[in-house]
Amino acid sequence: MVERYINHRDTGKQIGEIRKQYLLSDSTVLTLDKAINLVDTIVVLHTYNAIVLLKGLRRT
Repeated sequence: MVERYINHRDTGKQIGEIRKQYLLSDSTVLTLDKAINLVDTIVVLHTYNAIVLLKGLRRT
């Protein structure tokens, strides 16, 4: 279900549309949205740190 939610979110569907389609409460959809945003942030930071580390290793 989370994968389908992410796909709908990526296509720009509003939270209300997603909630109606999956019969979820507003709080459930908002919690999913916040959790996915947190994971996105962690992935971006991890990727950034990996790039910085690789650049540092190339200089030595």
